[in-house]
Amino acid sequence: MRKAGLFLLLTFVYCAPSIANQEVITFAVNPSSAKQQEVYHLLAQRFEAQHPRIKVRVSSQSLESHKLRILNYLKGEGLEIDVLLAYGGTQLHSLIDSKKITPLASLWLEHNLDARFSAPIKELVSKESMPYAIPMAYYQWGFYYRKSLFNRLGLTVPNDWPTFIALVNTLDEKHITPLNFSGGSSWSTLGWFDYLSLRLLGREKYLALVRGELSFTTPEVRDVFVHWQQLIEHKAFDSAHAEMTWSEILPFFYRERIAMMLNGNFFLAHVPETIRNDVGFFPFPTIDPGLPRYESAPTDVAVLTTTGASKPAARKFMVFLATLEAQTMLADYVGKIATHLDYDAEPRFLLDIGKTHLKNADGLVQYFDREASDAFSNGAAALFVAFIKQELSVDLLIAKLEAMRAQMHIKKAPDSVVPSGALDSLNKAKGSD
Repeated sequence: MRKAGLFLLLTFVYCAPSIANQEVITFAVNPSSAKQQEVYHLLAQRFEAQHPRIKVRVSSQSLESHKLRILNYLKGEGLEIDVLLAYGGTQLHSLIDSKKITPLASLWLEHNLDARFSAPIKELVSKESMPYAIPMAYYQWGFYYRKSLFNRLGLTVPNDWPTFIALVNTLDEKHITPLNFSGGSSWSTLGWFDYLSLRLLGREKYLALVRGELSFTTPEVRDVFVHWQQLIEHKAFDSAHAEMTWSEILPFFYRERIAMMLNGNFFLAHVPETIRNDVGFFPFPTIDPGLPRYESAPTDVAVLTTTGASKPAARKFMVFLATLEAQTMLADYVGKIATHLDYDAEPRFLLDIGKTHLKNADGLVQYFDREASDAFSNGAAALFVAFIKQELSVDLLIAKLEAMRAQMHIKKAPDSVVPSGALDSLNKAKGSD
């Protein structure tokens, strides 16, 4: 943990100007833990030490309260916020579309931020090639496994779909559940759709699907669920885990009752230290070798509100948040990966592997529930749980997804209709409910 030098901040206490002579800016954050709450205040103090005539007021709210704060801000409520933390994906794009945050093209160019952030990261915070946010930190999704288990059984990490299916078969033959399934945390199943779509359809079609702009009834989209069905048929999941949450399933992984987990890197903070070094990581295998490698990397970003745009102090704070110093402090405290290209990731929690993994990706997306509306992601997650439990066929799942899309996104895709065959399947399902 790189906290050296933080105590030097105390030396500025006696020489700091009075509040009356300071320009005050408000930094709205959403800490999920006491540790995150602490680091946001440390960031503010570090900036204030460099700019004694600026005071950063940290306005902290819980994740859900902050989400509501952003919704209220989008509705036009006059919140006194200058710099705002947000999620990449739908939340950021809603802020962009509302015109309540400021484009950062001039700031990006003036400070040569292209030299600090990769092209995929810049694309993630941009709309129509215009950057609107400073990317702060992200983390990887992929497969986690016990290295000792793989070594003992002579297993190797799969690189493509056939070898992945073969690995699933081998594990099932040895009476080890191949993959995690935590239906009690239905959102956790969304990762399967994310990666199967990215590997079979690519980034743009995936985004169009989760945003309701593309029909689920095309043959190429159906192929996504056919591949998922292959895993189900090869006994990759244990339906006995259907009611468990993502955290309740972890002991099965610790005890090698489950061999692999498709998960976000955040879960490693919950893994006992005694086995943490035994956990390995590998990317979701290639399915179509002709497609670029896209990855899911939920990203925290900072935006400059239209109120903050008129304050030179707020712009200076945005520049500070893009520095290696600020990004390293944040990443080290919260166990994520700084988006800055020069970030030296520590080996703990596989952050060093995650950094290389994401840096080499051809493009990035946010997780399903950050790219889609809440209603659509919640509805899809419930359907995916039923699909893994084999309560829905591929065609019935598609019919339900398409009906939900038509209901929620009809204005976005007025020409889209649910094919009669799909409607027949859906009507039969309703009759049997």
